[in-house]
Amino acid sequence: MAEGGGRKREQSERTRQGLIDAAAGLFAEKGYGNTSVQAIAQQAGISRGSIFWHFGSKEGLLLAVVEASLRRFEDTLIPLLQVRTGSLRDVVFAFRDYMLRNPPIGRLFYVLLFEGLGPRPQLLKDYARLHQRFRGYVRVWAERAAEAGILPDGIDPDGAGTVLVAVLTGLNLQWQIDPQGVDIGRASETLAALLEKAFAQEGEAAP
Repeated sequence: MAEGGGRKREQSERTRQGLIDAAAGLFAEKGYGNTSVQAIAQQAGISRGSIFWHFGSKEGLLLAVVEASLRRFEDTLIPLLQVRTGSLRDVVFAFRDYMLRNPPIGRLFYVLLFEGLGPRPQLLKDYARLHQRFRGYVRVWAERAAEAGILPDGIDPDGAGTVLVAVLTGLNLQWQIDPQGVDIGRASETLAALLEKAFAQEGEAAP
């Protein structure tokens, strides 16, 4: 009995994850409003009714997609900032490499962010939480880097976190908008050099 229940739970979880993956791909490609429940079910190879069984509604599925996508982003990228005490170049290229390996996630990030800025403001709290965590990890990284002599004294760790989040997400947005026109590798090199120079100058100017 227990074994049969375990198989059912595993099957249910596979179905749920399959719907999230299918919806994430379609939302990234077409947006939330232009993606039908039927299209999600067909993409997943699962009955339409399963969406309502697992998530209650299309809106419930959207929230599950947001949560899963942000968790994947956090689990994959943010821990790098916990263990790295190298240069700003290390942080910039860790972000770049993640986005190159996971372009649909990078696109989905912005598609759903704009949904939050528009008709679904309830999504913004999840994005605010992600950015707060990202800034927090960069702050800790900046503190450790300063202690190691990689960054000069006088750099504001909170300011460093805000700047890095802004420029990295902005770079990814430009690349998502115009992947042929934006060389993300070269842009990352330029960004790393600019940040290192700017932070060094800030440190030299600090009392």
